[in-house]
Amino acid sequence: MIGRRKKDICSFIKDRVWKKINSWSSKSLSKAGRKVLIKSVLQSIPTYFMSIFTIPSSLCDEIEKMMNSFWWGQSGARNKGIHWMSWERLSMHKNDGGMDFKSLHAFNLAILGKQGNRWRIGSGQDIPLFNENWLYDASSVSIQQIEVLLDASGTVADIIASDENCWNVPLITTMFDPSCAVKIIATPLYKSVSDDKRIWRVENNGMYSVWNAYRLCVQELIDTSHLRMNGVWKLLWKIQAPPRVKNLLRRICRRCIPTPINLQ
Repeated sequence: MIGRRKKDICSFIKDRVWKKINSWSSKSLSKAGRKVLIKSVLQSIPTYFMSIFTIPSSLCDEIEKMMNSFWWGQSGARNKGIHWMSWERLSMHKNDGGMDFKSLHAFNLAILGKQGNRWRIGSGQDIPLFNENWLYDASSVSIQQIEVLLDASGTVADIIASDENCWNVPLITTMFDPSCAVKIIATPLYKSVSDDKRIWRVENNGMYSVWNAYRLCVQELIDTSHLRMNGVWKLLWKIQAPPRVKNLLRRICRRCIPTPINLQ
């Protein structure tokens, strides 16, 4: 089902975002209020779907344009404001002159990256044998790759010679097709490791972090160097003042105020 016109299938996400924005059309919202609604409500709408599938980039762009319009003053079909900055610039880190909103495409990749998180194999009792990314190349074993009837609820421990903490090679070569068996045997086992644990090499503690993965995607996959705005932004956000004052100061620094010069 997902293969046929994915954008049409995912369009309900856009509809939900639009309905939320329209429901706020009668409210007089400050920039601080809009920021909270974007971060806590609008950006969270596609999170669950993003954790399972890749959302088309064109749909991400459309949703970002809607959120951008809402940020700059549009609360409904008739209410429009001047779009002083693109969503790309708004999604830059606060220390680079942005508002730290999410790039939906980068966030989609980051949240899906958790599925490719690798395992450090200990006993193998906590790792499902099938459809789990425990092989050395972060791929999984499919039930279609076995050559004998086997319980689909098996664990990796079923193919480990526990007394020697090594692969049960005769069993593996009998159970799995040759290409799969080679991958399994090439996956390292360490005698010093007893507990199964997910690992991610970017973090010192080996734990996968969606937030850090998102920052990595932004840095490595999306060229944002031309969007950075140099300045002492850290000092601005540390000012002891209400959020609306900080947002006003940021807009002044970014020339997002309707003065005669800026409107030319």
